[in-house]
Amino acid sequence: MVVSANVYNSLKNSGKFKVSENNGREVLSNGLLEIGEYWIQLGGVYKLDNLLEESVVIKGVRYITLEFLYKVKKSWVKEDAIPRQKDMEDVKLIENYLDNKE
Repeated sequence: MVVSANVYNSLKNSGKFKVSENNGREVLSNGLLEIGEYWIQLGGVYKLDNLLEESVVIKGVRYITLEFLYKVKKSWVKEDAIPRQKDMEDVKLIENYLDNKE
């Protein structure tokens, strides 16, 4: 999950999250969520403002678009020496959905 710097610092100071590292960046985690101020994907750094441009609101909850998720997952499958099975399955599911959507 990507949040603004203000929200991140507030959560960090709340004592409810463990500060850890993921791919060289500081994140907060509680076993269920991983929260950071940015996400490095597709050769870029995506802060909250950038991700808002790649998002959609469904029933009051903001998500990244399926198209953006597809690009990210597809890049993981191509770039990783041994891609995760879950990512390969997700790519196929998204492709099937998009093919049948039209």
